[in-house]
Amino acid sequence: MKRILFIGFILLWNFATHAQTAATVQGKVDAKNISVGDRIHYFLEASIQKNKGNLIWPSLSDTFNNLEIIEKGKIDTSAIGDLITYKQQLQISGFDSGLFLIPSFKFQIQPLGQASYELKTDSFYINIKTLSVDTTKPYKNIKDIIAVDTTWRDYLAWILGILIGLLLGILLVWYLLKRKGKKLKDLFERKKETIDERALRELNALGKEKLWQHNQSKEHFSRLTTIIRIYVEERFG
Repeated sequence: MKRILFIGFILLWNFATHAQTAATVQGKVDAKNISVGDRIHYFLEASIQKNKGNLIWPSLSDTFNNLEIIEKGKIDTSAIGDLITYKQQLQISGFDSGLFLIPSFKFQIQPLGQASYELKTDSFYINIKTLSVDTTKPYKNIKDIIAVDTTWRDYLAWILGILIGLLLGILLVWYLLKRKGKKLKDLFERKKETIDERALRELNALGKEKLWQHNQSKEHFSRLTTIIRIYVEERFG
């Protein structure tokens, strides 16, 4: 009898100790029956009293029991009075059909000045089914790609877009030229050759002919004299 009372006292003591810490954990799912590739949302939540201890979040593996965590949300924290609550949302999916278990997740609770202990969430079975196929209907082959007849109306939007773009471009160029005091035709006019540029061009052309190598030295010096004379007349005349 004394032994039973002692065990009961120990259990009550542990319960009172944990109650003082006021830590709770829970896990919830928004669906237990899904099709292959669909996602379920798993909501993980834990609460602990402020300044009563620490709570260690469980380490979550990306895969377990043929299920896969597709996305892990951040852990949100909120406080109401002395109670601090942590929440995280997971997106879980499976790619095989069958009944699969989402296991319990363990939270480590570390009360101040007391021994640490674990709290677990509930586990859930998720039923994943394949897409239903009506086997009574005949098999249908995959259709070939069908060419679609097109008319100019199908490209009307593109044509109008290009024309509007060209018009806006011309207006922009005209506006910029107007600000600089130029006209649109100035863009297409060839730049007039200066006296120096023309003389250099003619001298280079004469040099490339190499007339003196063909016993035409007289012709060479005659043309050279003409180039120099015209340059002097236009430059200083």
